[in-house]
Formats: sequence, structure tokens, C-alpha cells
Amino acid sequence: MGVVQTKNGKVLQGQVRFSSHGVTIINASDQSSLTVGLTNLSDIFFDPRFESPADGLAFRRPEKVQTPWQTEDIGSVNDAGSLELASGLFRVRSVGTNIAGRSDAFHFVYRPCTGNCEIVARVVNLPPRTVSRAGIMIRETLSADSANVFIGLSARSGGVVQHRDDPLGETAVNPHPEMFVPYWLRLKRTGNEFTTSASRNGTHWTKYQTVSCPMPANAHIGLAATAGEEQIAGIATLDNVRQDVFVPETSFIPQIHLQSGSVIAGPILSGDQNSFTVQSFPYTVPASAVSHLLFRWLPFRYTTQLGSGTPGLLLNSGEFVEAGFSHLENRSVSVSSVLFGAKSFDIDSEAMALVLRRTFDIATPYTVVTVDGTTIRAKKLAFGDYELELTEGSLGTRKLGMPEVLWLRCAP
Repeated sequence: MGVVQTKNGKVLQGQVRFSSHGVTIINASDQSSLTVGLTNLSDIFFDPRFESPADGLAFRRPEKVQTPWQTEDIGSVNDAGSLELASGLFRVRSVGTNIAGRSDAFHFVYRPCTGNCEIVARVVNLPPRTVSRAGIMIRETLSADSANVFIGLSARSGGVVQHRDDPLGETAVNPHPEMFVPYWLRLKRTGNEFTTSASRNGTHWTKYQTVSCPMPANAHIGLAATAGEEQIAGIATLDNVRQDVFVPETSFIPQIHLQSGSVIAGPILSGDQNSFTVQSFPYTVPASAVSHLLFRWLPFRYTTQLGSGTPGLLLNSGEFVEAGFSHLENRSVSVSSVLFGAKSFDIDSEAMALVLRRTFDIATPYTVVTVDGTTIRAKKLAFGDYELELTEGSLGTRKLGMPEVLWLRCAP
């Protein structure tokens, strides 16, 4: 459902379709339609909260189908485990006895993963037994003696970070008694490096350990729970489970601010002195057009530091380090400075923003906001069939599909 406002004051509501003739608004009740040309267009706003009956011209966005979680009892257990999933709450039942030693016995809720990956979850509740345990894991295979990395909690003895490097080896265990339920856990894989972190509130994270564990690209990632005692079932409860190539530390969506005033929003996958790649944006972003990058919410007191355009890195402590940018990859930004020399910083836990140059914020006749939060300031705009063609000062001419557009404004 869309709302279209014209420059001569009309407000039209109904199904909206883009075409080379302009914007067509369809009244679903009587199937009447009206086309508004670009010269008479003021605003378009799509409201996903409303739906109307289908019509022959309406465009339907395909629904995203999420890969379901799979479940498996790992090792020798006396009774089958299970998963109850409702409203984002994972209740994992297990009769397994342990995740340790040379062989495991637990219930695994997992997804296949390939290459770099990450998972975040909060352990909410555990069976009230010292030996019960639950947390998050990346595992090579579903065999009991598989190589794996695990960070988890027990009911009474705190947290643990552990890993088994190969099927013939023991599990190395590092206790962390300061971690108690409820607690947030994070496990990130970068090649054969596995980084574990934890947080009391899901916002401020402490990096605990990075271990090297040789593992093929194809592995399994998910939630692991064990009751700890034979013949006794235990139910662990976890929530806020998020899994992807990488998971942002907070609800803030990273942003690339261009000198032109446009803002590209989405997980920043990589970048160097030539270009940046954003997961939700279909085009590379020229580095020469970038003013600064935001990795998290920026307190107002730091905005002047970014506005000055001095190249450098704003750390979470509030310290600004003048530095030259080298590259960004795997959630790590590398810079070279007089203070630190060549050094890399974790953008989840150490860096707030990266400044390359000043923003000029040039006035443009068209502003487009996408459903992902990207704002594009365009010098030119044209409609095509179910798409927009935009000319942006830094990006050049690009196309956006109609399902990507949330809001469009034409200057008076």
C-alpha cells in the first residue's frame, strides 16, 4: 500500500506501480487508476503495515524464507532431545551427559554454514544442576568426537570457553566463573580463527579468547545443551538468537556516509582504499566518495570530530586517533598512525567511527530512502517498470527495484 502526494496538492492512496510513464496509483475497490508524472510528483511513501486486495497491476514482494533450524542428538544419549521454539524463545531439552573430553553427548540445534560465520544468543535459564551446560557452538561434523569450539554457561559454576582441535584429541577447557545466567554469548569464525565474547547486557561486549582450530569451510553452527547426568532430562532456555555471516553487535545498522550527503546503510563486509562492499547494497561504493563510516550510535559530543574531516579512527573510549586508512575486513579495521603504527581494531568492541574526509552535503532535487535504511540524494531520477533509475553525485547512475523503496521525495 502506498501514499502519493502531488505538487498540486492531491493525496492518493492505493496500490502503486512504477513505469516509464510515472507512478500509477490503483484503487483496489473499483479498479480505477491514475498515473502521476515525475514533474507533478511530491512524495511517495510505502507503508508495510497495510495490505489491500490484489489487482492485476500490483507488484508483490516475494517473502523471505529462512532456513529452518535442524536438531540432532550428538553422541550417546539415553533419550531423545527436542526443541520447542516459540516467539524467539528456544527451549532445548537434552539427556546428554557432557560437552568435553574426547567425546560429547548433548542436543544440538544447528544450521549448516560455509566459511566465515557468527552466532549470538542469550542463555536465559538452565537446569539447577552444577553439571548442566548450554551455549553456542561451531562444529565440524555431527559425530561425537568432532572438532568444535564452544562458549557456554553452567547453572552454578559460571562460564566456559573450550575447543577440541581434532577427533583424536582432548577438549581444552578455560573456565570463566564470572559469567552467570542470564548472559549473552558470541562466537565468530574467521577462517580457522574462532573468537569468543560475552556480555551482561548484549551491548557492551568483552572478548574472552581467540583460538585456532583447523576446520573445513563447511561446518555446523548453533545451540548446544546438555543435562549433565544420565537418565535425567534438562531444559535450557535461550533467546535473542541471531546467526549470519556476521551479526552486528547492537541494533544499530552500520553506515557509510558519502561526501554528497547520501548514506549507505547495512553490514559493511569489506573495504580498502579503492572501494567498500555493503551486504544489503547491490553496488560497490567508491572509497574516494566516502566521508566517514559509523559502526555504532554516535554520541552528539563526537559529531564535531567527524565534521572536521581529519582522517582517523574514533575509538569507543572517545579518543580520536589521527591515522591513514588501510583496509576493513572480517569486522576489523586496519589503520596506520604515529601513535600506534600499523594496527587493526575490532569494530564490534573497539572502534566507533572511521573518518576519511569532510562531508559537503550537496543539495539535490530527489531523496530516496530504502527499506534497509539507505538514503540516496539524487541529481536525476527516472521511472522504469518496477524500478527507479537514480543519478547520484558519488555513485553515478544506479537502479533500485520497487520493493527496495520506502520513501521518495521530490524537492519543490
